[in-house]
Amino acid sequence: MNKKNKFQTKVITLSENFVISTLVFLSVAIPFFLEKPQLLVGSVVNGLLILAALNIKEEKNLLPVVLLPSLTTLSRGLVFGHFTFFLAYMIPFIWMGNYALVYVLRKIDNKFLALVVGGILKISVLFTVANILVRLSILPKIFVTSMGVFQIYTLVLGSIAASLIQKIYIKK
Repeated sequence: MNKKNKFQTKVITLSENFVISTLVFLSVAIPFFLEKPQLLVGSVVNGLLILAALNIKEEKNLLPVVLLPSLTTLSRGLVFGHFTFFLAYMIPFIWMGNYALVYVLRKIDNKFLALVVGGILKISVLFTVANILVRLSILPKIFVTSMGVFQIYTLVLGSIAASLIQKIYIKK
């Protein structure tokens, strides 16, 4: 490998490490410091998931962005006293939905189609589980809305934001 290729490899590695670090930091900071509105927080988290799917090469490096936002939201409630144990029931399914979105975005080349398919999978998991848990009287009814139609709004807004960031800042 010549000197130019070694330099390019180091720049790419540093660049990707910067992207990973930034996305992980934001996936913790945004849910921790912004409690509401859910529309804003959810849109930012979905945007981060999309950016991670598009820009992080190794799958193991995606996991913090998939897992940490919901854990941070739960932690925020413990620290600041707005804890809701109801969220704890949904966390494994939030992870599944987030991972489904990221996975599909990485597997389907047509990114619009990938967003639609991944979004349907994510929202279906969250809405179905929330519905079951509400019918079993485990969760309050508000979870059906927040894990259903609200997810559509946050996915669309997060997709728009991620698309703009990708075009302006990341340019591949």
